[in-house]
Amino acid sequence: SRLRCFVHWTLELIRESVALAGYSAAFHTLTAPLDRMVLAVVLHSHRTLARCSAVLYEIEASSYRTYFSSEEAQKKAFKRLFRVAFELREIILAAFRGRNEVLRLALSYQAFESLKASLEKTTPGPNQAASEQGNRKLSAKETAIRTFLSSAWVTGFHDIDMHEGVAVPEQVSSGQVHEHRTASHRGRLAIEELASESDEIIDDFNRGLNAPFEDYCENQRRWAETDAVRDLEFIGDTTVQRLSKKHTGDLSETKKFESLRLEAAKARWDAIEHDVNDLWTNGLHWKLSDHTDRLDRRILFVRNRAFEDHEDAGYEKMLESEREKALKEREERLRRKKEEEVS
Repeated sequence: SRLRCFVHWTLELIRESVALAGYSAAFHTLTAPLDRMVLAVVLHSHRTLARCSAVLYEIEASSYRTYFSSEEAQKKAFKRLFRVAFELREIILAAFRGRNEVLRLALSYQAFESLKASLEKTTPGPNQAASEQGNRKLSAKETAIRTFLSSAWVTGFHDIDMHEGVAVPEQVSSGQVHEHRTASHRGRLAIEELASESDEIIDDFNRGLNAPFEDYCENQRRWAETDAVRDLEFIGDTTVQRLSKKHTGDLSETKKFESLRLEAAKARWDAIEHDVNDLWTNGLHWKLSDHTDRLDRRILFVRNRAFEDHEDAGYEKMLESEREKALKEREERLRRKKEEEVS
């Protein structure tokens, strides 16, 4: 893996530095950055192995239907998990063999002894082996990985302490007392130096990203101060003002046309409403047309201009009208008679 190649490359650089300088003290000025890198790899590998151990326990304690679609998928997950654990174990073993004095000085006494015991112990206990072999036959490689994942170093040392805003792992040497022995503070100092280096790397990275952008902004600012740019800005402002006035005029004309169309539509609607209401409010009378439509149907209504409401069709009214008619005829005869006598 890439991490394994990186660790071997770091150890090779340390060996070359030791060969040139003639000493191999841990965290010396010549090899301190590389030693801190080895320590960081071991600590991150420990955290990953702890998670692998928890996942392995969860998978084995549950039915395959809980997390997988089939037993074949569960077996593939086991293989991937063991492959990762084996790779991390080999990385830690290479760091332990290649730079043992760094881990001895940077880890607490209890953590270093636990790590040493977990790497030296390659076979499981008799009870564990019997229980596992009762289910299926385990290979030596798988047995070693299971033993390593269940070791005290992998399953322990997960707490962290905060020191001046820096998270310091529990297993790093920071004055712990174990079996009447007090560890140094070299591990905590290495973590603080790692945090400082990380901040410097982040700052350099941000500066590397910001510098080209700042140069671009400076070039744009210098270009913007020329006469050609001012002329372009003047032309742009003039164009914007002209288009703004045209836009304002277009909006006013649009509103005017909309109001005119609205008034015409309202007048048309009032006329239609008036015509419709006149059928029932003006006392007009209608009848079926004497002519048919194109489909030979008599369904159209026309005005009945010769409508007779027969209000004078009563008998009493008829007698009264006849009396009035007779009275008028009598008066007319008397008038004519008087005119004849006078003449």
